[in-house]
Amino acid sequence: MKGQEFVSKVYAELVENSVSQYREMYEKANPERASDEFGRKAICFYQGLSSDDKEVLLQMMRQVSVDTVSHIFAVLDGVSWLEGQESDFCLSQEHSRGTLINGDLQGMFLEQDEIRSNQ
Repeated sequence: MKGQEFVSKVYAELVENSVSQYREMYEKANPERASDEFGRKAICFYQGLSSDDKEVLLQMMRQVSVDTVSHIFAVLDGVSWLEGQESDFCLSQEHSRGTLINGDLQGMFLEQDEIRSNQ
C-alpha cells in the first residue's frame, strides 16, 4: 500500500465513517438503553438539538477527527515530535520490503480533506 492509498483509507474510516456512525447512533439511540450515564446524557443532548445545531455538532466532531489524524500523521512524518521521542518513525507494510510510506502523510491527508470538504 502506498502513502496516498493509506491516507485515503484512514480518511474514509476515521473521518467519514466515524461521523456517519455517530450521526446514525445518536439519531436512533434510545437514551434509556444507554449502558452508562455519559451515553444517556450524550444521546439526550444530541436529540434535544435543532437540526442545524446537530449539523454544527457533527461538523465539530469531524474537525476534531481531522485535527487528531493530522497530528498523528505529523508525528509519523517527523514534522512534530512526541515528548521523549528519540528518533523518527518508519512506517511501512510488512510485505513492502521496508518501503516507507510516511514522510508526507499529513500533507496528503490535509489536501484530501480540503478536496472532500469542498464537494
